[in-house]
Amino acid sequence: MDEEMEKMQEAMKNMKVKDFSLMFIQTLAAIAWQKMGLAPSPDGQEEVDLEEAKFAIDLCSAIFNVASNYLDEGIKKETENLISNLKINFVEKKK
Repeated sequence: MDEEMEKMQEAMKNMKVKDFSLMFIQTLAAIAWQKMGLAPSPDGQEEVDLEEAKFAIDLCSAIFNVASNYLDEGIKKETENLISNLKINFVEKKK
């Protein structure tokens, strides 16, 4: 276990904050998809919780609003599309 932790710490040492922000957004997006029932949860069960999905989407947007000034145009556009797709699907699920 210590060896794994050392490898992870070594990898993280070279990461930029913008990389962490993208990881957070991607993780929150995955949670949002799961909470909307549009992706299976890690245990394979469908778990719909739209309040949690909205919270995850709102956090994605908030992190992106701060991080976008530091992102390359291509990554910025991809992330904007991801968040837009989350919002569109959320609205569809709320109907």
